[in-house]
Amino acid sequence: MGNILPFEFKTPKIEFGLFYTRGVEITESYDPEQLMILSSFNLAKNNLPLAAELRVADRKLPLTAEQNALLNKLYATSKALLKHLRALNKVADAGNATETSLLFEYVKIHISGFSKENMYKQTGLLETMLDGIESSESLKLAVTAVGVGAAIEKLKADKVQLDEVYNQRRKAISGIRKARTVEVKHTLLLIIRQLFSAIELAQIEHPELDYWPLINELNRELSQCALSSKPRTEPTTATTTPEVDQPGTVEEVI
Repeated sequence: MGNILPFEFKTPKIEFGLFYTRGVEITESYDPEQLMILSSFNLAKNNLPLAAELRVADRKLPLTAEQNALLNKLYATSKALLKHLRALNKVADAGNATETSLLFEYVKIHISGFSKENMYKQTGLLETMLDGIESSESLKLAVTAVGVGAAIEKLKADKVQLDEVYNQRRKAISGIRKARTVEVKHTLLLIIRQLFSAIELAQIEHPELDYWPLINELNRELSQCALSSKPRTEPTTATTTPEVDQPGTVEEVI
């Protein structure tokens, strides 16, 4: 009887999801009801949304509110700073006119249109602005002369806090997705193995039906999935999957 090749748990999630979907499509094309595997096939088909989840993760992300709150604080401070510098620049006294003009033009370059940018562009603009001030003696002197040192320090502190939240959020997202991927892959592996074993058992129970075309097409797809899942740094040689024509059992792989 037929031996369907093993479908390995270690298969990367995208390839895992693609094969599961393709395996269901192949099985459906051979009329599962006529082949006496309708129950196992329906279970596999009903779980196609899980296979789609492996390819496109759409999860609620943690720490979003905290991140947005910090972004709003940074925006409010930077907006107030620019407004204040613009007002000072119009009435600057002779003592700090040069410093006021220098700082105003510098901040305006980075902050004008700030609200129209996405989060990554906003944080990038702020980081560039603050780094520029820190590395320029003339700008640091201007900050002191104009008297906006407290605002600059607040921007720095909030930016550091935002970076910490971003890193925590990124790690949390990674952990959630990794745990969910393992859970989904485990569920789908059990279901697809049940479908494969149902095909093999049905072949034994119904020798009058021809299961070979289905088994061989599934094996070709499994072989291709295994090939595409290999590390891309390793050279691979294309092989032809032999048609299975001898007794065997599905190997347990999990």
